[in-house]
Amino acid sequence: PPGQLQITGWTHPQSRDSDLRVRLTGVDLVPLQPYFLGPRDAQLAAGRFDLTMQSRITGQKLRAPGQLALIGLRFAPGEAFLQTFIGVPRDAILKFLETNGRLEVQFVVEGPLDSPQFRLQEAMTRRIAVELAEKLGVPIREIGKELIEMGVKGAEAVKKEGEAFGKALREVFK
Repeated sequence: PPGQLQITGWTHPQSRDSDLRVRLTGVDLVPLQPYFLGPRDAQLAAGRFDLTMQSRITGQKLRAPGQLALIGLRFAPGEAFLQTFIGVPRDAILKFLETNGRLEVQFVVEGPLDSPQFRLQEAMTRRIAVELAEKLGVPIREIGKELIEMGVKGAEAVKKEGEAFGKALREVFK
């Protein structure tokens, strides 16, 4: 069956302020791969996701905490020891899924919508990659290069992602 989308809340067209709750369930990940995979990421053969997110925009500033669940991931054949999935080693994800079946991560995407440096897709993918690495116990150093390729251009940009993330990523540059 196809995925489902529910959106509830409000939006004000003139100010562009909004408060929306978004819920996606059972969405096929395979056709969405070009939007979130990097050049070294393993291709998916199968997988779905569920997503809940509370998106608030006030004064052109977004704050969107949410939860993502990855379900039934199967990777296409490839060189497993070199491949990642959104910057996280593929083998770490597979090992976790063998015993747990689904992988859930919490995330918060924040940023100024009126800034040309803020790109929602990159910010969300980065936050999910970091949360995924932390949940799986993968040192942030191992995904640092992937995060840099996904748009993090140095310590100053990292600070905007939050103090905890910034501190962890600065370890990459030591």
